[in-house]
This record gives sequence, structure tokens and C-alpha cells, in this order.
Amino acid sequence: MLLQLVWKAVQKLPEQLRWRPVHVVCNDTMVENPRIVRFIEDTLYRIEAAATAQSMPFHVHRTTPRLEDTFWTNLLGKGYPAPSNTFRWCTERLKINPATQFIRTKISDAGEVIILLGTRSAESSRRARSMAKHAVHGQRLRKHVLPNAYVYAPIKNL
Repeated sequence: MLLQLVWKAVQKLPEQLRWRPVHVVCNDTMVENPRIVRFIEDTLYRIEAAATAQSMPFHVHRTTPRLEDTFWTNLLGKGYPAPSNTFRWCTERLKINPATQFIRTKISDAGEVIILLGTRSAESSRRARSMAKHAVHGQRLRKHVLPNAYVYAPIKNL
């Protein structure tokens, strides 16, 4: 939904104003069902093709965890228990760390970034508390933990 919203907004701009790159990041945890993997690959290909055909500044990227952080290395190799609600070791290693590394490279390239998150307060009470905790009253953007990175959650109230 977030991607469609941003796409429609950028599409309304005249082509000469579509110069700022929009990076679409897919976090590949490397544990998905093969049918889901094919669906994701097809979707990412279609996004890239549509961006080229419509002169849109969208660039698709796939992040993956480092070998020592993969699910199977931790579960089988290091003996971690299966993730649970009380021990969620996988989220940081499989998603957050690879995305953070990607963001760092973009900060290095451009000087600063705005991270658009597709999170919604209505997802769960825990998500609502987390979003409220990090909100800055009266501001759309909030500081990220990385320097020169800002966060915007445009669909938070949906």
C-alpha cells in the first residue's frame, strides 16, 4: 500500500522533477516458501519494469542477512531455539541489520535519507505503543537512530 501511495504521488510530478531516487527495499530472510519467493521475484521485476517504462526514479534492492546471521546458521549451527514472541532473535538478524546496512550505504552516497515505513498503529496494541513512543509531537519526520536518517510513516493512522 505504501509503495502504491508513493508511486501515485511521484507519478503526479512532471518528469523533470522526478530526479530524487526512491529505493524499494525487499528484505529477503532466505526462509520463505519457494512459491512466495517466485511471487516476490516477479513483483520486484514488475516494479523495475514499470519504473523504467514510466520514467519513474524507483530502484529495487534486495537485502539478505550475513551468513553468520542466517536463520539456519543460528538455528542449526549455533543451537538457537526456534523464534517465539518472547525470544525474537530472528527479526534483528534477518531484517533489521541487513536493512540498516543498506541505509548506511545510502546515507554515505547522498548525505541523508528519509525512510518511509508502511507501519500502522492499528496493526496491534504493541505496534501502536511503539509508534507513539517514537513519535515527535507536531512533526511528520522523526529522527532515526542512524545519523542523517529520518523516518516517516505516512499510513500510520489507517
